[in-house]
Amino acid sequence: MKIFPLILLFIGCVLMQKKGEKEIATYELPNSAIEVFEKFGCKDCHTLPPTGFTEYGKEMNSKGYGCVSLQSLSLKHKLKGEAREVFIKNGCVKCHDPDGRGFGDKNLTSFGLKINGRNLGCVGTFKELLGEVK
Repeated sequence: MKIFPLILLFIGCVLMQKKGEKEIATYELPNSAIEVFEKFGCKDCHTLPPTGFTEYGKEMNSKGYGCVSLQSLSLKHKLKGEAREVFIKNGCVKCHDPDGRGFGDKNLTSFGLKINGRNLGCVGTFKELLGEVK
């Protein structure tokens, strides 16, 4: 009985795979939080330790385009205009769906599910970089 939910998840992943996500699925899975920070767009807005912002990050935050804000918008609405451009430019689309059709409350793509499974999603990476995860 425990395998049935896994089968459903797999079928859902296959059915939800969209055009363009095939390229995303070819990204190499990161092995550390610093790798996520460096390769997934975090460093464009955040500084290390991840408690400050770059100038670009301050600008995006002032426009309401911070990580959490964009993620919330993508869950509630299909992102359009400048918000969509920022979402794509900042690399959010590697793991999150800009149209709100991703998996679960984090709106994850199939690649995002893999990253999150390694506890290297947005929150997991942030915590690890702060030294909260050992």
